[in-house]
Amino acid sequence: MIFTELDQHQYDAFVRQHPCRNFLNAASAFEMKRENGFRIAYVGVKDEDQIIAATGIAFVPFKRIFTYAYCQRGYLLDYDNKELLAFFHAKLVEYCKKKHVAYITCDPYLTYRERDINGTIVEGGYCRDHVMQTMKELGYLHQGFTTGFDSNTQVRWSFVLDLSAQNEESLLKQMDHQTRWCVNKTIKQGIKVKALTIEELPLFMKLMDYAADTRSFQKLPLSYYEQRMRRLQEDAFVMVAYLDVQDYIERMEKQLHEEEAALEKIEAVLAENENSKKYQKKRNVQMEAIATAQRRKKEALALQEKHGDEILLAGAFFLRFEDALIYVSAGAYDEFKAYNVPYAIHWHMLQFALKNNIKRYDFYGISGDFSDTAVDHGVFEFKKGFGGVVEEYIGVFDYPIKKSLYHLVKR
Repeated sequence: MIFTELDQHQYDAFVRQHPCRNFLNAASAFEMKRENGFRIAYVGVKDEDQIIAATGIAFVPFKRIFTYAYCQRGYLLDYDNKELLAFFHAKLVEYCKKKHVAYITCDPYLTYRERDINGTIVEGGYCRDHVMQTMKELGYLHQGFTTGFDSNTQVRWSFVLDLSAQNEESLLKQMDHQTRWCVNKTIKQGIKVKALTIEELPLFMKLMDYAADTRSFQKLPLSYYEQRMRRLQEDAFVMVAYLDVQDYIERMEKQLHEEEAALEKIEAVLAENENSKKYQKKRNVQMEAIATAQRRKKEALALQEKHGDEILLAGAFFLRFEDALIYVSAGAYDEFKAYNVPYAIHWHMLQFALKNNIKRYDFYGISGDFSDTAVDHGVFEFKKGFGGVVEEYIGVFDYPIKKSLYHLVKR
């Protein structure tokens, strides 16, 4: 085995066929870091000219005092192969010492314990305590089994839906009742979904500004989306849902006509049998349906007068990497909450994933707190409604090279 530097294309080809592949350890992610001013390197281990291990490295300066090496989303190798991991580690440390690195940090894209849809540990499922032990034996310091959100680290918890044996019918069937009802409602209402161009990004940023202000989360800047759309092109999607108000009014008018016609039939039956409790009940239900259609039409006319013929309701940003579609960020206007718009966006993208043979639909970050008081309880319940499982990643490891400096910084 030999340890060597790799070029971008060698590294990228290796990443794309590796089980630990992720959009964050792809060459494109590191090249975007290079565009942002970081020094980047790709290194790996070859056995008879075959790459068997690799990582990308971003050399991150810290307060002009020192540099640390960030191997984003960890090493791409077989973590069960202790000999390979030990060899790769030793050579990586040698390499980083020559680059005057204070410490190495990595956060492998490796699940730790098998969990179900509710985040409960699966009895008899896999557990990678042995990988934890190997990393500790090599001198790595684990940064804890964290929960919550930290803008300084990658997500440690995610919610993922396996699409490998799915079609539209089975996907709808596995959704919980409320989610399926909301999806069908958006279809019935005619909520439309489209992709924005890079020139149209300011429309999306207005949504994200609103979401950040009302929900107190840290938003990604315009440059983040612009850079990814330029570099990833057809693998980056800014999707927005909107209401074609005139189309919606026509739908409500059609529905109103149908409900009124149904009421006429009920009234005809009651004219012959006015004491029928069954049809009296049906009449009450039908009158409520007519009132709802009338109210929605009235609301739509008011919206048209206020906002015009097309209203932007919500938006979301997605990335595609190999066999995964990743839901990165989203925003929605509370004024249009009743239209259940996020369901329309996800149903549209799930259909896209099925048509394009994408196997993993990654709803991305969750807190890992599955209690009713969790900060993201509502968001988790929303994601869970589509079906899937919780994935818990193994976490962050640091390897101190300059130990006194490392511990000083950590303190």
